[in-house]
Amino acid sequence: MATKPLVRTEITCGHCKVTKPLTEFYRQRTEGRTHVAHFTICKVCCREKSRLQHLNPVRRARSLARKAEYRREHPESLNKNWRDRSYKRRYNSTLMGYDLQLTTQNGRCAVCLRLPAKGEQRFAFDHNHETGAARGVLCAACNGGLGCFRDNPELLKAAITYLRHWASQEVEKVG
Repeated sequence: MATKPLVRTEITCGHCKVTKPLTEFYRQRTEGRTHVAHFTICKVCCREKSRLQHLNPVRRARSLARKAEYRREHPESLNKNWRDRSYKRRYNSTLMGYDLQLTTQNGRCAVCLRLPAKGEQRFAFDHNHETGAARGVLCAACNGGLGCFRDNPELLKAAITYLRHWASQEVEKVG
């Protein structure tokens, strides 16, 4: 008779030695696996360990040195490849698609038409939050504004009406 595999609902933290439910542990990446794996240190201990490492200058220097060495030995893991994979996963596009879109917009934000300021990070790849489809390239202010209005044209129209109303009130006060 086949036995049923044991399903864990709790883990004892390897750091604080307290038994906690699985929700108190970060999940490990499980690409290609048939089961879900969790870290053996709870979320609280992970955060505390990370905080202490960040505050300790010797540990922080060691950590930064290891990261720098890894980047030297693995140049393929630099931001370009990471960004390309991220665009593929999020927007079904690539870094080349982003660059092509920005070029068709003459290097400007699709909404306010401003050019990136010197030293400014990349503009955002705007996308439909329901379908994930890429739309255009926007500056941080325009992208944030659309996000605040939840990509809802009716909310944007209401905001325009509101601004026009108060602009006319200010003109009446001056005149």
